[in-house]
Amino acid sequence: MKVRLAQIDCVPGDVDANLEKIVEHIRASVGLDLVLFPELADTGYHMDLLREHAGTADWRRIQSAAAEAGLSVACGLSEREDEKIYNSLVVFDAAGEVVHRYRKTHPATVFQEEDVITPGDRLETFLLGDTACCGAAICFDLRFPELFRHYSALGVELIILVSAWPFPRVEHWNTLLRARAIENQAYVLAVNRAGQDGPTTFCGSSQVIDPSGEVIACAAGDTEACIDADLDLALPARVRAQLPVLAARRTDLFPPNPGHLRD
Repeated sequence: MKVRLAQIDCVPGDVDANLEKIVEHIRASVGLDLVLFPELADTGYHMDLLREHAGTADWRRIQSAAAEAGLSVACGLSEREDEKIYNSLVVFDAAGEVVHRYRKTHPATVFQEEDVITPGDRLETFLLGDTACCGAAICFDLRFPELFRHYSALGVELIILVSAWPFPRVEHWNTLLRARAIENQAYVLAVNRAGQDGPTTFCGSSQVIDPSGEVIACAAGDTEACIDADLDLALPARVRAQLPVLAARRTDLFPPNPGHLRD
């Protein structure tokens, strides 16, 4: 599977301009299987502007671009349902259809997300290309290993994470991403923001990590960049066979499906 992580900057509150940038990157990614975009790529990461503009993006523009390019797209987007606002990761297949929608389950309290965003309550897997079993996460979710262990218990081979992770905690980002790949023996595809929204400067460093914890592609810094990687979807099974950590789990002590989340 050929993937691209688009580490882009966004214009806070300018949904049309941000959508146009997303569409341009999709059109430039013909020949790949999947392209990823960061958290809240439609509105930018600004809580007041999110409250104002959430749910206004015309997803049909992304759907059409994905279908024309013949590739899947995973993008951080806002949603609004009645009075509720969700910070979501939406996956479109190569026909432009929505095949998965994950709503951030852990709003970042350090940025008062909980004042604006309603947390999601579902952790479900999905397929990419009818072969890769995937799970989704968003930014602050990275700090909660039980979320990723839940996915692992459901057989996930690839984890997609979109983010607006800031300085100065870039080393947290690097360390936690590798830990999640190693402990779950799964690919981690983590795309982060570039640029600055208000006082928050994002640390970039988007990366692809294989199931053994090796970083196989990484953006050089915190500016706009695209990184590509070619994934061997048979690798998770080989790594798990060589080092059968997951099979040794004490599921009698740690149930695979936490009761507070619905399958």
